[in-house]
Amino acid sequence: MLAKYCLDDLIFRVQIAAYHYPQNYSYKHLIEFGQPIVVAGEDKITRFYLSKESKTIKEAEAWRQKAILKGQTDAWVVAFYKGKRYTLQQLLEVNFFAVKDK
Repeated sequence: MLAKYCLDDLIFRVQIAAYHYPQNYSYKHLIEFGQPIVVAGEDKITRFYLSKESKTIKEAEAWRQKAILKGQTDAWVVAFYKGKRYTLQQLLEVNFFAVKDK
């Protein structure tokens, strides 16, 4: 059963944008989802996330689909483990199924 792999500190979010110049992004088409979470990264890229966090990829994907229906066609799901951001590909590369054992 997939649920047994859920880690306490693992959450999923829908990333809706990433910009070097965050003032270039308008999220007014997504405002019904609440104010986005805006994070300026050390790489000088500002990332925008829907405010809703999910414990499962399935739930995050449902939020992603809602954002797409509102016109955000390049939305994608990312994960955070203990506060560190991972793409889904990175999660697989670090073998997140075994993270709890480390």
